[in-house]
Amino acid sequence: MAGDKSFIAVMGATGSGKSSLIEAITGHVGIAGHQLECETAEIQSYEINIDSKTLVLVDTPGFDDTRMSDYEILQKLASWLQTVAEEGQLLSGLIYLHRITNTRVEGSARRALHAFQRICGEETYRNVILATTFWNSIEHCKETGEAREQRLLTNEGFWKAMKDKGAKTTRLTRDYKSVIPDLLAISQKPTVTLGLQRELDDGRSLETTMAGLFLTEKSRSLEVEHENKAKQMQEDFVKRLDAQQSRVSAARRLHRKTMLFKEQEHLTAMEKEKQDTEKRLNAIRMDLETKEAELAAKLREEEVLQSERMLERERDEAEEIRAAQEKETQQRLDSSLTQRKKVEQDLDLLRTASVAGLAQILVPGVEAEGVGMVDAEDGTRYSVHRNGLNMWCDSCLAPFGINEHSVRLVLLVFVLNAIPWAKAAWTELTIWNRESSKTRTFPIAIAS
Repeated sequence: MAGDKSFIAVMGATGSGKSSLIEAITGHVGIAGHQLECETAEIQSYEINIDSKTLVLVDTPGFDDTRMSDYEILQKLASWLQTVAEEGQLLSGLIYLHRITNTRVEGSARRALHAFQRICGEETYRNVILATTFWNSIEHCKETGEAREQRLLTNEGFWKAMKDKGAKTTRLTRDYKSVIPDLLAISQKPTVTLGLQRELDDGRSLETTMAGLFLTEKSRSLEVEHENKAKQMQEDFVKRLDAQQSRVSAARRLHRKTMLFKEQEHLTAMEKEKQDTEKRLNAIRMDLETKEAELAAKLREEEVLQSERMLERERDEAEEIRAAQEKETQQRLDSSLTQRKKVEQDLDLLRTASVAGLAQILVPGVEAEGVGMVDAEDGTRYSVHRNGLNMWCDSCLAPFGINEHSVRLVLLVFVLNAIPWAKAAWTELTIWNRESSKTRTFPIAIAS
């Protein structure tokens, strides 16, 4: 290896951002992934030239790897350190990464930090950079991150002892390249021999080194702890399973009781609903019967009223007919009385009238004396002779009927009895219709 290269190991727990840091500084793509398991299974080196200075960033597997134990990771790191040392190359420094998003430094994070301290040794703390990562994940609660950082710096079990003995602390935000000046500063310092390397050079086996003892002890304690935890988890699981089964059985019993109770409630509700429905139906039925009775009574009333109105109309019509008949009868009676009065008047005149006067009375407008032909103004010709009075009717008024002239002619016959030349004990009245050439003779009895 060339002597002008500065090797800087990048270490930290799994998921602390080691590969992402190297990728951001060197530009090598594909180093970092997004899985929860360790991205670096082997130790790999990446070179970068900055200001005519060659930096070699060494990517190491993180402790608490899911694919190998912490002791196996220590073995790989020890083997690599021995290899580069045999080639005459020592580390210029180390950078240790810690996620600021971790709420507490415990478990795997604490174990990784303590293993790192034992690997380095107190003499190399001045060549160590302690960096917190993932600040961009807590931008909304920066005060929380600062409080966590303060605990790291002030707690003897965390970073305080290392910082007090020369370790550099920094924050890695979005721009990981901000740590480059610190890396260049470390590269200017003399190289260091790690505590793990000195122990191995003194002939100790890896298991007896401080880091080895810590990890193996931790491994044994972890195994026991894991066994105890597994046993406790199994017992807890059995208890939880029993409790769960008990709860399930109780829940099933409660469910059955609840379902039976609900079913009973449902049946009761259905029975009540049935009774209510029957009541409503009975009420509707009674209401319909009442309405039918009212409708029938109303129809009967309508029929009675209609019959009464019809009877009233018939009575009115009968009364009108009776009144009309009475009026007509009265009119006829009045007419008869008028005619009778006229006849009586004519009779009074006939008793004192002469033959000429009789003719004038009987036929208005006739002027004649004695027996002979008489012409009236309306065109009717009369002849008076000893056997009666012949009448010719040009207008054919009342042929053969009894009218005013006929009455007058009859009266004339009675008067003729007073005429001296009327010798016959019987005479007659002959009416001749000149238009139809028909005659009708009425025998008249005249007293001698």
